[in-house]
Amino acid sequence: MFKNKRQAKGKTLRRRLARVVGHEVVREVIIAILIISILYFGLRGALMLALNTESPMMAVVSNSMKPTFERGDLLLIRGVSSPAEIAIGDIIVFRSEHQSALIVHRVIEKIIDENGRVWFKTQGDANPGPDPTPVRPEDIKGKVTFMIPKLGHISLLLRGS
Repeated sequence: MFKNKRQAKGKTLRRRLARVVGHEVVREVIIAILIISILYFGLRGALMLALNTESPMMAVVSNSMKPTFERGDLLLIRGVSSPAEIAIGDIIVFRSEHQSALIVHRVIEKIIDENGRVWFKTQGDANPGPDPTPVRPEDIKGKVTFMIPKLGHISLLLRGS
């Protein structure tokens, strides 16, 4: 009988220990997720203000800018307030009429139409020719100021890309 009581106490103790450890692990995971979220959104908010753009960071999705950028690189983007801030050779981030995703390509030509309006002809460094449609200034989200290699893979993984 003593042996059975000891076994019963041992099972109860193991159950209690498993519950306590399980709860502590869950609590630690939740705290870690909250800390990471606060840091991410705090950093993103600070970058939005400092870099004057709604999209201060983005992951490179394709290899169209290879060897300058590769898929999975993380880019920091600074907003521009006028077309005069963009020069030939700058790498800009823009939204195309034909695609919903943001595009990162190099400015290869500034076009001024008969009304004095500025357009930008762009091309990916790895592409054989320029993009088919010039970019309007209002479609530009900013220009690339800094790149962190491979860090964008985290974002691509989370988005399922």
